[in-house]
Amino acid sequence: MSNHKDLISLRSITSVMFDRDNNELSQLRQHEKRLRQLIANLKIQPGNHEIGPAQMTGMDLRYHIWVDSKRKELNAELALVLSKIETAKKQARSSFGKQQAIAHLIKTGDHKS
Repeated sequence: MSNHKDLISLRSITSVMFDRDNNELSQLRQHEKRLRQLIANLKIQPGNHEIGPAQMTGMDLRYHIWVDSKRKELNAELALVLSKIETAKKQARSSFGKQQAIAHLIKTGDHKS
């Protein structure tokens, strides 16, 4: 890339790449927030110490089993999302660096021989 016009084109491309990567990171963080909220809301209801119909039919036990299973499922999904966030952060940093490097070349005129 030896001329100013090529650098301007590269600036547009790197800007689009950074916006895309930053948007993906934002979406992943929103997903993380939703998962954390679901996990926080997933509580085992305090049991009634009296033997009632739910206890007699085993419904309370099945509910506790379901809550434990759902919590494990959500935590596994959260772990996956956190991993994707780390990858997305690296990509966004790289895109940002490229965008800044091109902007610096244009600004300082380092593209001229």
